[in-house]
Amino acid sequence: MIDKIITIFKLRFFVKICVLNYILATTNIAFASENKNTAIFSESLSFSLNIGGIHVANLWGKYDKKSNSYESSLLMKTLGIANWFAEFTAIVSGNGSISLNNEKSETIYPRYFELKWNTEKLAASQKIKYDPTNNIPISQQTYIDVSTGKPMPRDKLDWYKNRKAPGPVPIELRVGVFDPVSAFFEIRRLVKNNKSKNVRIPIFDGLRRFDIKISIEKPRLILKDGKEIKLVPATAQIDPIFGFNRRAIESIEYAKGTVYFTNDDRFIPLQLILEGRYLASVINLEKDCKISKQICEDIYTPKKADN
Repeated sequence: MIDKIITIFKLRFFVKICVLNYILATTNIAFASENKNTAIFSESLSFSLNIGGIHVANLWGKYDKKSNSYESSLLMKTLGIANWFAEFTAIVSGNGSISLNNEKSETIYPRYFELKWNTEKLAASQKIKYDPTNNIPISQQTYIDVSTGKPMPRDKLDWYKNRKAPGPVPIELRVGVFDPVSAFFEIRRLVKNNKSKNVRIPIFDGLRRFDIKISIEKPRLILKDGKEIKLVPATAQIDPIFGFNRRAIESIEYAKGTVYFTNDDRFIPLQLILEGRYLASVINLEKDCKISKQICEDIYTPKKADN
């Protein structure tokens, strides 16, 4: 029974990783004219994750967009009571190139995506590389048993016991798709350049195919921390395409995400509310690392061991 609780706990966090990476990547829609190979914008933000009103993890994300490339990374660590179930660390990263078609139009070309996560028992890596001849993504998954240091077959993992693992996503469903990092640079592009209020993006995460549907609403006054501030709400839903079992599809039908962005050029997410079938989770912006620079430096710079 305890093993089942731990497994469910890990899977919930995996979902949060993907969702938060979406938030971080869609925070800034403003562009500035700069020299080639200099960052057009750069953000570094820290967040807290609460599930059922309990603070269970911290998250730190940073990304840079240049005139001809982008890169993004997200680090997540569990803390407190969450570590009683499973100490969990995850890193999401991705990069790609950008082709400028004209002054107002550009094309995103993803090149690489990786998700790495670790628990006390398992070290996992999921990579996506794009074929340079046709830009079709090819994925590779690796699972290592920490106790032995040996690879573990996917069908031996806890969450695949007593159920069939999904087969590979057909090649025809991987044409013209984005990974969970490049997808959100594409969302930003669509919202900014096309003034789109409703966008739909095809995503391949290495195991499954799904679309993300996003609707951006008009700014409105919202009560936060006892004060009324003008924020921009956006709702997000997942449309499963391939690789989801019946139970996952049912859970997705109940899931709804709402993000509240600042009503300015930076378009920073102050809060994400993810409503599920049984629990709600809330991700709050804690620190703007442009202001609290030392906090992010402490996070991203490994500490030296004491002599």
